[in-house]
Amino acid sequence: VMQKRLEDLVDEDEGKVQAALESLVRLGKAGAVESLLRSAADPDPAVRARVATVLGRAGDQYAMQVMEHLFQDEHWEVRAAAAGAVGRLRPDDAVERLVPALADKDERVRVAAIDAIRNIRPSHLGEHLDALIDLFESGGAGARRSVIGSIGAASSDALRPLLLQALNDPDAEVRFLAVKEAGRRTDADCTEALSQRLGDSDQRVRVEAACALGREASGEGIRALVESLSTPDRDFRETLTDLLAPLGVRKILDQIGLPEETERRLALVWALGKTGDPNALPVLTQLADDRNPDIRAAVAGALGKIDDPKSVEILGMLVNNPEPRVRAAATNGIGHLQAEDMLPVLLECTDEPSTFVLGRLAVALGLMGVEPVLAGLNKIEQRLQDPEDRALVAIGYGLTGLTTGVDQALRRLANPELEPAITAAMERERPEVRSLFRKNLALDGVAPDDDFRSQKLRERYIQQLLNSRDSDRRSAAIRSLQSIGIGEDTGTLLKVVAADPSPQVRRTALECLAPDYHDDRIRGALLR
Repeated sequence: VMQKRLEDLVDEDEGKVQAALESLVRLGKAGAVESLLRSAADPDPAVRARVATVLGRAGDQYAMQVMEHLFQDEHWEVRAAAAGAVGRLRPDDAVERLVPALADKDERVRVAAIDAIRNIRPSHLGEHLDALIDLFESGGAGARRSVIGSIGAASSDALRPLLLQALNDPDAEVRFLAVKEAGRRTDADCTEALSQRLGDSDQRVRVEAACALGREASGEGIRALVESLSTPDRDFRETLTDLLAPLGVRKILDQIGLPEETERRLALVWALGKTGDPNALPVLTQLADDRNPDIRAAVAGALGKIDDPKSVEILGMLVNNPEPRVRAAATNGIGHLQAEDMLPVLLECTDEPSTFVLGRLAVALGLMGVEPVLAGLNKIEQRLQDPEDRALVAIGYGLTGLTTGVDQALRRLANPELEPAITAAMERERPEVRSLFRKNLALDGVAPDDDFRSQKLRERYIQQLLNSRDSDRRSAAIRSLQSIGIGEDTGTLLKVVAADPSPQVRRTALECLAPDYHDDRIRGALLR
């Protein structure tokens, strides 16, 4: 058994290798260590390396006697495995045993030694700064990652230049580790370097830099976060605003004031809106009259996140702004605040000439969730031709949560011409809007790429057909089932409908479901 396990250590099947390692570790002192020590002289370097690994896992101090021999092995993988094993065995003189490996000719062995020392006694790395610096400057990306990961443990200002250099490293993982370490420091140089990393090409680096600056909450850090809000990356912008919001309106304004530049003003408005703090209203009120329509539109979006009567008042004025983008943002904001006293104003907007505004108005009306919006959504839909615009009306119907509205949304999802546009439009909405839409339509668990004309929709319409007391709604369910298709269930369903007391429902079933169904008895029952 022992020999078989040793042979499995060099098998190409990683599953066998792992099983052999675990089996040998379990054998422990009952012969395993002695056999492994004998195998340390195996002619295959892969076996010798894995022997070192298993000896380290076995946790037997007796194994240390062979490590000196393995540290002298001609193959780097054996020497690296020996360093790792010493790190796991942790003898009292572990660091002393590992120090020679810091000068190994192969950087991978030096990396293994540094990692082992960091795991045993991190503070001892401070005694070997020259080795860390040399490895960083001469090694590859893996070596630089190991060094940067050790800087905090070494705790020495002598490594500070390496940290600042690593923040601009070509390897994204090195930059990420450097940003994490720089985030633990509060000096101006690190803050400036972190601010630059907000524009990093790697998302993880950008987010980690933003989180570090958010924790620091210095004036320069706050300014950098606000200015980065102009990024086209929507997810990153959400991260930035999430970090800024807890700082509060006063702290944000104290640090950056009211900037003159358009991009910085836009960034400030986004940040103020995310706070949800009514203390932002004086500044937003002032900017609601800004000469730049982009600023006014951003103000409307921000007001839609601050639940206060003053927000509704200003949005009511912006609904009549001459710029379509401002009107669209204002109607959208009113919808998100669910300001029902503004419903008459929104319904008047259904005469709006801009199709872009009408689309946002449809979503806003849907968020109101009250019966009168259905007529408004119907009026908007009659004025729109483009599927992308009509998709927003379908979303509006679904957002109402009303039975009729949900039915209308489901019927549009069953339309193969509209369904792709609705799916694409939903991806552009806020997460809370997407969640509400799917919840109202009972689509949770249905992936975005699923066929919405699927069993989920059929089940809903069949339930409507069987349970509704309203003959119009039963007829509507039949028409929707026609567009979805009910396959082998057609006969069973027609038998049920044939007993329906409403001639209208039976006639609808005859027209929509029965043309290709050739059971004369059922057709006769539908005609009665």
